[in-house]
Amino acid sequence: MAFNCTYCFDDGYDGSSYLTYKLPDLRLSGLSSLSRIREGKGKVRRIEVGAFHAVNNTFTNLSIDFESLSSLYVENNPNLETLLFNVTATDYPWNEIVIAGNPRLRLTSAAGIKGRSSGVLNPTFYWPSNDTSTMVFDGLFDNHFFQPFIDLKPDDVEGRRPHVLKKFVVKSSLGADQFNCSQLNELRKSGILKGEYSCQGQTVPDESGVGRVSMADFGVVLVVVLTIWGFIP
Repeated sequence: MAFNCTYCFDDGYDGSSYLTYKLPDLRLSGLSSLSRIREGKGKVRRIEVGAFHAVNNTFTNLSIDFESLSSLYVENNPNLETLLFNVTATDYPWNEIVIAGNPRLRLTSAAGIKGRSSGVLNPTFYWPSNDTSTMVFDGLFDNHFFQPFIDLKPDDVEGRRPHVLKKFVVKSSLGADQFNCSQLNELRKSGILKGEYSCQGQTVPDESGVGRVSMADFGVVLVVVLTIWGFIP
């Protein structure tokens, strides 16, 4: 596999030839083995990827070894057992995350610490610190995997925890003794998981707007009432 260096440049780091790869779309498919990208020829300092797709491969290990990534799709890799993430993943400008159809893959997760230095890889998925559009998890996912996401605290700057805005789907192949939807359903009801929602094939409504009346709606109601009572001709 080779990179298209249309999006690469030499940043001259420390007087040496270090490359920064900027790839809007990187796709891996049909591969049986894969070495870490940085083990190839040349000196790669940074790899920034828009969307990364690893689909229909037979390798057992995969490293998400990027300094920046917006969307991740790891799907239908029957032998995949280990997925390593750069510790900077919590700072990625995440948009979409889809990890599905990898029957041997079992992940742990953590909330992550903002601003950590890159270069360290762990078999841990770091939950985004920003709002995302889509999250889909289909496979060996248990309650422990989702607990750090459920426990995320409000951001110090905006005063709110990260939301999923368009789609959140979970389908665990584990039994009820290892996974249930109760806590995720509560996040859905509270309005943290917007748009399309499904957990084990079931959905619950977003109740965050139930019983709330905006000031505009209140003003319309008030005018109608006053008109009926004759205060407004």
